[in-house]
Amino acid sequence: MESADPFNLTFVLYKCIIILRLQYFKAKSLRLQGFVRIHKMPTQNLYDSITLAENIKLQAKARNVQLKDMFAELGMSKGTLSNLRTGRMMAADSLARISDYLDCSMDFLMGRTVDPAVKRMNLTDDERQKVTDYLQFILSQRK
Repeated sequence: MESADPFNLTFVLYKCIIILRLQYFKAKSLRLQGFVRIHKMPTQNLYDSITLAENIKLQAKARNVQLKDMFAELGMSKGTLSNLRTGRMMAADSLARISDYLDCSMDFLMGRTVDPAVKRMNLTDDERQKVTDYLQFILSQRK
């Protein structure tokens, strides 16, 4: 009986380790793919610039606001609505300024809710700090 070559035994051992590691990573990959499939965001577009343009127009009319005056006061282009109607996106701060001017929520203008009311909370600086501290505490408890 021949004695086994140590180099060949080492090679076989490393090969077995690599095969086991590949099987482990393949199993992990399959679990991760399943997780991603389950938690994938819906593919529907939650931003429709045409609806946004129409809702801005309707809300301005309901509040007796001239669009050209509103855009002038907000420092925006007169062509803002035209841009929206052609599918261009609007910056979040611009949308926020328009919704504040029209005294309605951004969600209402975007067609995500039928309630134009803005849910504002009048908190003191101390209360805001307590809320922030509590949120940081909750987030720190995540595993």
